[in-house]
Amino acid sequence: MQKLFLLFLSAIATGAEASWGEKSNEDWYKDCPQAGENAKYSEECYKATCPPPFVCDKMTPDEWVEKALESYPRCCGDDLTECKCPVKDVWPPFKAKIGDYCAKVEICEPSATDKSVPSSTSGD
Repeated sequence: MQKLFLLFLSAIATGAEASWGEKSNEDWYKDCPQAGENAKYSEECYKATCPPPFVCDKMTPDEWVEKALESYPRCCGDDLTECKCPVKDVWPPFKAKIGDYCAKVEICEPSATDKSVPSSTSGD
């Protein structure tokens, strides 16, 4: 599952969305499992962090958000030494492309009913 998520980050960073027919996270969300009424995160968060269908159908919605939150401190900052994305060092526009994804991850906060996941995604 970790490899699939890394593939997703690589796809975001390289602009590979064109190979998926110009679909966005919100388009993919329609084809992926839905969180349901006991959702830990907002629908906006699920839509913003939704991976492509070939990844999301192997994960629960909470898992893909948690993977996004987990990778945020490693891949969304000035120090990318811990980022596991395979193109971060070889593709110059990586930082600019990943910026849009990172901004989307920042909107994710647990719902008021679940405090088990940290609400801070600052990466500090």
